[in-house]
Amino acid sequence: MAKGNSGGKRAAAQAGSAAQNVAINAKPLTDQDAANLRQQQDSMYDASTTAAVKMYISNTNFDGQGHSLSQAMNYALDNGVDFSTMDVDAINARLGTHFTANDIASMQYTDAYMQAAVHPIGQDVILQRGAHDDLLRNV
Repeated sequence: MAKGNSGGKRAAAQAGSAAQNVAINAKPLTDQDAANLRQQQDSMYDASTTAAVKMYISNTNFDGQGHSLSQAMNYALDNGVDFSTMDVDAINARLGTHFTANDIASMQYTDAYMQAAVHPIGQDVILQRGAHDDLLRNV
């Protein structure tokens, strides 16, 4: 390699070291950090939506078989369940499950209120360097 032509290697090495610095400088959340994040999250939505989000991300054994509410609900939605129109018997028949009316009510509630927490995927995204006409036309 000609003298002075190692810019590519140098840039790659610097990029690698920058990535390492990010990992090295990362630190675990303190209890106060976690409390601040919870407070921020709780203030983003109304009480019903906040409850639905917390139910969705809960890791409790929802169905008695080791599945969380989100896993059971996602399975139901992936298999064509419409919580707004189907009753308990229809849902259980479709899925081959034995969910109780309370289980279904929890999934219906979570499904309905989670929609309030959802927003278009690009809303919080800032395009940098890739914001070219050809890219934006294809988005």
